[in-house]
Amino acid sequence: MQILNYCKISEGKITEAQALLFASEKYQLKTFLKDFYKSRNFSYSKFYKMDAQCKLAFIATEDIASKFCAT
Repeated sequence: MQILNYCKISEGKITEAQALLFASEKYQLKTFLKDFYKSRNFSYSKFYKMDAQCKLAFIATEDIASKFCAT
């Protein structure tokens, strides 16, 4: 098994394999995650009910999965 792709969320930036996907000057985690969610036009209504860890996991997996599952 090997790592094919990864996502790093740190200091107001989201990067995927060294490529910048999103940057914000808002370092408060809740606001930062909400801004990213809105910028990507995801349509998962339960996102706002999740805690911060779930939101981080959702964002990371959704963005990476979209690259591999694109048709």
